[in-house]
Amino acid sequence: MGSIPSFKLRVVNKLPPEMDISLLPGNSLLFSRFLPFNIMHVIHDDLLGVYFTLVEYFPSDDMEKEAYDLSTRLVLADEHSAGAYVEILQYLSNSPVLHHSELPYHLLTCYEVSILLLLLFLLHSN
Repeated sequence: MGSIPSFKLRVVNKLPPEMDISLLPGNSLLFSRFLPFNIMHVIHDDLLGVYFTLVEYFPSDDMEKEAYDLSTRLVLADEHSAGAYVEILQYLSNSPVLHHSELPYHLLTCYEVSILLLLLFLLHSN
């Protein structure tokens, strides 16, 4: 498994009702897409990056059957609409692919286990 920076957090089983906080249980991978309306970018930038991140950070308990935990939730953290190619990403998870706008509004959304995938694009000029 890859090296993930760890932080000591106090586990809170019940949140006070006066606090506007939601908790998404299970594994989540949050990422922003580059050009979700272009199939080449969806495959090259999104699909491959998400797949290899899932394999690296959310390995399966049974590696003989699957390379990573298929229950990991994919959360689109960009300002694009879901788009025509979001169905391709759905093949990577048994949980529905969520756009951040589909999450219930709360002042703070916490994730039980999450990875934030940062895709860096370098522009080269001659």
